Amino acid sequence: MRLGLLVSGLSGSATVDVARSAESEGLASCWIIEDLWNRGAIPLASACLEATQRIDIAIGVVNPYTRHPTLFAMDYGALAELYEGRAIIGIGASVQAWVEQMGLEYRMPRTATMEAIEIARELLAGQESNYSGRVFQTHGITLGFSTEHRAPMYMGAMGERTVRACGAVADGWVVSLLEPIGYVRKAREWLRQGAADAQRVLGDFPVVQYFPFSCNEDSRAAKAAVKPLMAIYLAGEFGLYEQQTAVMRSLTEHLVTIDAAGYRDVLRKLAEGVDPVVAIPDELVDELAIAGTPRECADKLGEYAAVGVTEAALFPADGDFAAAARVMGRELRPLLAGQGL
Repeated sequence: MRLGLLVSGLSGSATVDVARSAESEGLASCWIIEDLWNRGAIPLASACLEATQRIDIAIGVVNPYTRHPTLFAMDYGALAELYEGRAIIGIGASVQAWVEQMGLEYRMPRTATMEAIEIARELLAGQESNYSGRVFQTHGITLGFSTEHRAPMYMGAMGERTVRACGAVADGWVVSLLEPIGYVRKAREWLRQGAADAQRVLGDFPVVQYFPFSCNEDSRAAKAAVKPLMAIYLAGEFGLYEQQTAVMRSLTEHLVTIDAAGYRDVLRKLAEGVDPVVAIPDELVDELAIAGTPRECADKLGEYAAVGVTEAALFPADGDFAAAARVMGRELRPLLAGQGL
């Protein structure tokens, strides 16, 4: 299993420092989140690539509404060419409310993401793009260059139809934070079905999963430390989904230690301002985060590897990325190697 750091919300110089730390500790990748209204991930990735020699620098994810697929191909192609294929990019639909704040239509997100990948891929291969899609159309466009370097395009996907679409068109799958093992196991079936429908053979298809991360020789302290970060993501689900039965069912149906009513109770407590350390049970931490002693963290990563996750991008809950890189490189990697991963 490849190990990488997941980075968000840092200054440009701090992001570069994280990439250097990750490389020095032997990690495989550094994933830079792009949330709208924060620093743009493409210039951050470029700076990180320039400051490193070996490590993959990945962007997860850009969306096809704010970056037209042809412009996206221009930027990504330049990175792939400059840095000999160490750049990886993920494409996803982003958050509807953010896109609509710009006066843009959030139209057919799954289709838009698929079409963006298809258009960018043919342009990067040096082909002329005359694309007639349901969202995007291109007419006689050819890039002034093509790249022979590796330029994989991953897809951020959650729901069944979107994961199937990922299997049909993408070069890898990005799994968002807070997804349990049961979900990944089931979604891998959707991925294979999507590939089969498109007459593709997935082979060694990369599956990258984001995780909240806290590691400490004191297991209870590690679990307590990761809860505030989990709360940021869980609290947002209450207002959006509490009244949507189907969505709540999909969020909880793969959990083992808590049922839908218990999960909803956690969300309600967080929305009411209850301390996350109190509101979030340790059992839910065990299902949704990588938190505990180094051995516990390695064992949990091994469980995810067993259901098909090929790369874990860990987001340190305490914000100390350099310390997280040291733990990952010096303690988790040897433990995973001992498992044959």
